Amino acid sequence: MEPTSPRILLIDDDVALASMLREFLELQGFSVATAHDAETGLARLDTEPADLLVLDVMLPGISGFEALKRLRQRHDLPVVMLTARGEESERILGLMDGADDYLAKPCSPIKLTVRIRAILKRSRS
Repeated sequence: MEPTSPRILLIDDDVALASMLREFLELQGFSVATAHDAETGLARLDTEPADLLVLDVMLPGISGFEALKRLRQRHDLPVVMLTARGEESERILGLMDGADDYLAKPCSPIKLTVRIRAILKRSRS
């Protein structure tokens, strides 16, 4: 039996960026689903489990920070915050709320991929 590809859920309201990241991550061997708001993304996790969540902070409706808090009430999957808001206080808040990593946009897809692989490796051991 072949191992399955790691499943990633990407929640980002920037449709073009989400599409580009999805294509890149799929080329790297990941299975990627996308959502463009936190409510949809969190609901999707209840029906389609993921191995890791990439979460934007500035989303329509509830913020990525609020989504992370809600996520932690139901799920324990690794989370990478990916956001244009890169101030140190924002990073600290994200990490304190349960994010495993925090990357500021713009960030290279390669850097995101390396961070995802490192987190998945740690979470599986």
